[in-house]
Amino acid sequence: MILLLLLLFWFTLFVLYRHWDDKKHYWSRRGIPGPEAEILYGNLRALRNYYSPRSLVVREWTKPYGKVYGMHDGSNKVLVISDLSMMNELLVKKFDHFVSRIRTPMQGDHDTPRTNLVQSRGANWKRLRALASHAFTTKALKIIERTVEDSAVIMIEELKKRLGRFYQEFTLDVICKISLGQKDVKMFDNPYMDMARNVFVSKNPTITSTVLATLPLVRKPLMFLLNTHAKYQPYSKFLMDVQQAVAQRKKARDAGSPNTFGDFIDIFLDAEVDSEEISTVGETKASRKLVFDEIVGLCIVMLVAGFETTSNSLAYLTHFLANYPDVQERMREEIEAVCLNETIEYEELAELKYTEAAIKESLRHYPLASVAVSRDCQKATTIGNVKLEVGDSVLTDTWSMHMDKDIWGDDADEFRPERWFEDPSRPRVAFQAFGEGPRMCIGMRLSYVEEKTAMVHMLKNFTIKKCERTNPLELVGNVTVAPVRVDVLLERRN
Repeated sequence: MILLLLLLFWFTLFVLYRHWDDKKHYWSRRGIPGPEAEILYGNLRALRNYYSPRSLVVREWTKPYGKVYGMHDGSNKVLVISDLSMMNELLVKKFDHFVSRIRTPMQGDHDTPRTNLVQSRGANWKRLRALASHAFTTKALKIIERTVEDSAVIMIEELKKRLGRFYQEFTLDVICKISLGQKDVKMFDNPYMDMARNVFVSKNPTITSTVLATLPLVRKPLMFLLNTHAKYQPYSKFLMDVQQAVAQRKKARDAGSPNTFGDFIDIFLDAEVDSEEISTVGETKASRKLVFDEIVGLCIVMLVAGFETTSNSLAYLTHFLANYPDVQERMREEIEAVCLNETIEYEELAELKYTEAAIKESLRHYPLASVAVSRDCQKATTIGNVKLEVGDSVLTDTWSMHMDKDIWGDDADEFRPERWFEDPSRPRVAFQAFGEGPRMCIGMRLSYVEEKTAMVHMLKNFTIKKCERTNPLELVGNVTVAPVRVDVLLERRN
């Protein structure tokens, strides 16, 4: 009996070994190059190093393996591309084959009312996207801009008095006001700062996330266990605060209180989509309005997504302005010619063309959350000359593509905002800071509003100069790629 059990044990190990060994050669069997994968882990060890961000690892692999290669993110089979025509196929032309982003290890197989916009799939994504778009209309952004400017003014006053991580404090203050209905300024005293940072600054992968990434068979039971004990998770207090804020607003509105806040909660409570814009899910017509859990989920994803990305973008731009005083001076001249009063009007932001070009050029060099520009193949198809099966994943190597001299010219490595007024024939898909196609970042316009507003007040009050610690930047991160710090001198202007 013992011998039989031992034989069964070794046979099981042998079968698992052959299965995992076969999976790790998935791409090489098809003639597609790529980094050598480990059994079970794939390339996970290299991809989960806080001090060597995933996007930069992918960029380094592109150098020896080319614009099309395969890797293994745990159990996920991922095709990496930096070819412009293939990106256009993936994100635009064949979008119906690649509607969903790559599933995260913590994500279930099916959407629920708690599935957020970033992770939603298929018809549910289409519905949530249509409803969430109400928060980014010109009318909504005009209201939000005043909130953004209030926080920008306070940030500048604090800059005059002390040092610190101002851009993070600024973006978190803005996003808490428009996502949570926060009334008071809580800059440098925000209870959610540590939580928000931890989303992006986890230096070591957890055992749970590693198991979920490498052993898909245990995903369902493990996710059930995690969801059952959700109240013990580190972000449970934040979740409960968002739920409370939404519930209180809904109760007040039901009691007849006027909608005077003009933040995301009000916008999402009002949001409604025409029936022809949404697809049927099973046999039931999807709801035309957002339900409670969906509003909570949208507020959370807007808060998390809008915090680190915009603050990092401002940090990178500040670093460039310290190194390129001529660009900084041209931005200041434009700002002083357009924004004549102390208070900025929303329409004035649209006139800051050179400022926007400088922001875009900074984002071209540092495309932040490029790992989000990924797709799961949901219908077998071909992109380029590569056949993809259902379940395959595709990741765009944005960092390599943004520095491609065939696309951006021989001076692609230079910081030159003027390039955004040249070469109108360059395809839209060449710039991937916010993705492209139907699933491009819904918060792009809000991000530009925040960054332009911050820059207007910054350059009206300070001259940014470099110091001995300004260069070079040290980059870290997981979901986003962030500078460890940006050291500059701020000289008060009269």
